[in-house]
Amino acid sequence: MHNRIHVLDFLRGIAVLGILIINIESFAYSAPFNPYLYGYFSEFDTTVRFAIYWLAQGKFFALFLILFGISFYLMLEKSSEKAFLEKTPLEKNSPMLFYSIYTRRLFFLFLIGTAHCYLIWSGDILHHYAICALLLLATRSFSQRALILFSLVLVSILLFNASQQALNRSSLEHAYQVAKATPSAERTTKMERQITSWERRLSKRSAERFATKQDAHQGSYLDLLTYRWNEIKIYRGELFFKSIVFDSLLLMTIGVVLFRSGIFTDYRQLPYYWTITFSLVLLGLITGYDKYTWWSFNYLNPITSVYQQSIMKLAPYIQGVSYLLLLNGCYQRFHWLKRLTLLNQVGKMALSSYIFQSIVAGIIFYGYGFGLHNQISRSNLLFWIAGIWLLNGIFCYLWLRYFKQGPLEYWWRRWSYPQPEKAHLG
Repeated sequence: MHNRIHVLDFLRGIAVLGILIINIESFAYSAPFNPYLYGYFSEFDTTVRFAIYWLAQGKFFALFLILFGISFYLMLEKSSEKAFLEKTPLEKNSPMLFYSIYTRRLFFLFLIGTAHCYLIWSGDILHHYAICALLLLATRSFSQRALILFSLVLVSILLFNASQQALNRSSLEHAYQVAKATPSAERTTKMERQITSWERRLSKRSAERFATKQDAHQGSYLDLLTYRWNEIKIYRGELFFKSIVFDSLLLMTIGVVLFRSGIFTDYRQLPYYWTITFSLVLLGLITGYDKYTWWSFNYLNPITSVYQQSIMKLAPYIQGVSYLLLLNGCYQRFHWLKRLTLLNQVGKMALSSYIFQSIVAGIIFYGYGFGLHNQISRSNLLFWIAGIWLLNGIFCYLWLRYFKQGPLEYWWRRWSYPQPEKAHLG
């Protein structure tokens, strides 16, 4: 059996706590990513929101996905090992049990995510992870060099899509300018539509647009279930988020590449580790600053530059990788970090913690609980985040005093592996 790598628990703990910083906005506000609606009671709220997005938005999502990629790799190894141990000597080389175990794990992760999505919070990502990990199964036999090449192909796809978005906006802007410069009497119906469409992009959205969502989140639990049933399309075959599928595959692949490099047992396995790490930290902060300055203060100005759109696509992922390298190196270099065992406990119960945070946030913000939806400022939201972190830590500490693993981790593992048949008394 593989020895537990404690730095991965440490990193998962930080990732699952960090991802709450952004996820909580989906509980607290009807338009969480909007830079002017809901929660902006003063200029300070705008500043806080900018700082949070610069340092957290997309970074812990990236960190979480990288770590899931590592979990994917370990899951493959453990499933293969489990399959080998379970078979008879003549059947040990058969791959069928291995695939059965692995796909069962992903199937039940998908079910857990789907239940989370419909019953607790519509922003669930677990069902998406399960599908992406199934797609990534094809890379199991890839060499390290092939995985790096596969990563570069995925980066190329992301950059191509980003450039197409920018060029499409540039084309729409040009069409708008031509239509606008045409005298009103000479404009065609198409020109009028082009003007209306582009000007709609430049105008602020009204809170009335989110009235249905607000009513559902401030209403009863049944109201919320009804709203989710109409909005979430998993039962209609939308099993993953198409807009981020290549992003997810890229980050998971990066996780496998980094794990194979050996840096989680000894960061010095990577030459010039600290030079690479601090270079990525600096690059991530610079590109992230540009992205979130636009997102916070220039949101209504569509991006038509291919270069800027490409930078904005990769910025949070660069920061996410830099966070992972920085935290991994510090954990191994500074022994006092190993005494922060509560973070490791949260990481050991990452799945249970993720769902626990959603349950608590739902009680705080939705109508069936305290009903604080759209009532909290962006700056005061930080105190609620700290409170949920505290509850999450207490939950993990108390649970692991009596059990070896979290409740969902236990049942996920139990459902995933075939159970031995009970002997019949005859």
